[in-house]
Amino acid sequence: MIVWLASYPRSGNTLARQMLRQAFDCESYSQYNDPLDIGGRPEVAAAVGHRSYAGPWQAFLEEARTSAELQLVKTHHAPQDDAPAIYLVRDGRSAAVSFFHLLRDVRGRENVTLEQVIEGQTPFGSWGSHLDAWQPLDRPRTLLLRFEDLTDRPQQAIAAIAGFLDRRPVAEWRNDLERLQDLFPGFFRAGSDTANLAEMNAACQTLFESRHGPWLRRLGYIA
Repeated sequence: MIVWLASYPRSGNTLARQMLRQAFDCESYSQYNDPLDIGGRPEVAAAVGHRSYAGPWQAFLEEARTSAELQLVKTHHAPQDDAPAIYLVRDGRSAAVSFFHLLRDVRGRENVTLEQVIEGQTPFGSWGSHLDAWQPLDRPRTLLLRFEDLTDRPQQAIAAIAGFLDRRPVAEWRNDLERLQDLFPGFFRAGSDTANLAEMNAACQTLFESRHGPWLRRLGYIA
């Protein structure tokens, strides 16, 4: 059985995977196998609980769907079925800044601009279009977790995950951000919404709100 770990990029998916690995001893897959980052670094993969699959994606997907075992699968794509999902959301302004840095500093897209990320000129579209596709507040069998739940209220997040997956935690949780920053500093940044929002100038703030204001308001990130 699949449970999706779905999010727009840089919204807490990797942190949720670490929490699942550490607190529940649950490893997870990524739709993309992540060979250029997590999947290509054994120490990071172990900390995140990342497993790679062999063969084509569609073949793995069909096998995972029919498996009697829980198969946790990260995706940044739009929904591919109606399987249960844990949807990770973050203030879209912060996610956009973090994604901009990932594209430029890790993926080598030196010409990318923050405005392009806000407008959705990325491999996964825009923050708002991702929410439009998933509708996590209304989608059946979907647990919505916020980035700030994971960082500021981890025990509440763990309890919510435990109830959703019907699994008990097996170990204490600790955030290994500093160690992961040492292992892969380009991928693991400060994890700070405050720092990210400070990077967004007034023009980008206005652009973001003009494009994605309804979701910012619906999720309570702005009044």
